Amino acid sequence: MLQRVCAHGGRKTTGAGRKFAVQESRTDADIIGLRLYWVDAKKKNIASCDIDGGDITVERDLSSTTTAFGLVVIGNKAIISTWFTAKILSAYVATRNALWTEELSLPGSSELFSLVATAPSMQPPSFHPCGQEDKGGCSHLCLPTRGTSYRCACPSYGGHTLSFSAKSCEAPSELLFFTLKESGEVGFISLTGAQSHDLTLAGRSKHPSAVTYDPIEQVVYWSDVKEYVIYRASLAGGEREMFLNSSHGIGIVDGKFAFDWHLTGLLVDFTSLTWGTQSQVWMEPCTHGTE
Repeated sequence: MLQRVCAHGGRKTTGAGRKFAVQESRTDADIIGLRLYWVDAKKKNIASCDIDGGDITVERDLSSTTTAFGLVVIGNKAIISTWFTAKILSAYVATRNALWTEELSLPGSSELFSLVATAPSMQPPSFHPCGQEDKGGCSHLCLPTRGTSYRCACPSYGGHTLSFSAKSCEAPSELLFFTLKESGEVGFISLTGAQSHDLTLAGRSKHPSAVTYDPIEQVVYWSDVKEYVIYRASLAGGEREMFLNSSHGIGIVDGKFAFDWHLTGLLVDFTSLTWGTQSQVWMEPCTHGTE
C-alpha cells in the first residue's frame, strides 16, 4: 500500500483508495511531471502513478537486473541501486529498451540501499514563508500546509508547547499529562497555550499506563503494565531511565500513581505479581516501603 501525508503531518491518505500488491523498496516523486515512481521488488519493475494514485504504469522491467532497491528519477532518467552486487545503474525511463549504464560499482559490498539526489530541476524555485529567514514568524518549526499557508509547531520532545499566539514555543505553567497505551506514548498538553494537533512527548515505552509529575525537578514518572516497570524522564528531554521494576516488588501499576512533593515521594497503588498492596516509594533517600 502506498500512502501519503502532508508535510505538516495531516491528511494521511491512500492514493485514490488503491491498494498496491507490491513490495515497495523505494519511492521517488517527479515534481515537474507530478508522478510518483517506485521500485516493485516483488514484480521486479519500476512503476509510476499520478499524484492521486491513478494511471498506474509499468515504466521499466527489471527482471533481468539484480534486485533493485534505491530509486531516484531526474527528468527522464531513472537511477537505481542494486542489492548483492552493490551497483548504481541509470537508464531512460520512457525508453523501455534502453540499456542500463553502470554509474558506480562497490566490489565486495552488499549493503548499498537507498538513494537520494538534489538538482534544481527537481524542485522549481518558489517562495514560501517557511523558507524565509524568520520562518514565517515561527520560533521553532514552520510547517507548510497548502499553497503559501503554514502553521507553527514545536519539537515533539523538549518540554515546550505552542504559546497562545500560536507562533512561539514556551515552557507551559499548567500541564495535563496523558498516556496512549497502544502507541506507547507519554505526552502532555498546555492548559493555557494555543490548541495544537501535535503531540508533545515526555517519553515512550511498550504499554504506558499511570503517569505523574514532579513539578520541582520537572521529571515525569510513568508505569508500564507490560514490563512491570516505573520509568522516569526529564520534561526537558533526554533518555528515559528505569526507576523501579519487578525486582523491587513492582507489579501492575494502573491505578493510583501520584507524586507527593511535600514528602518527596511517589504514592503508588498497584497489583503485585503475588499480592495487592499500596506502596510509598521514597526518592530521598532512594528506598521504598509498603503500607
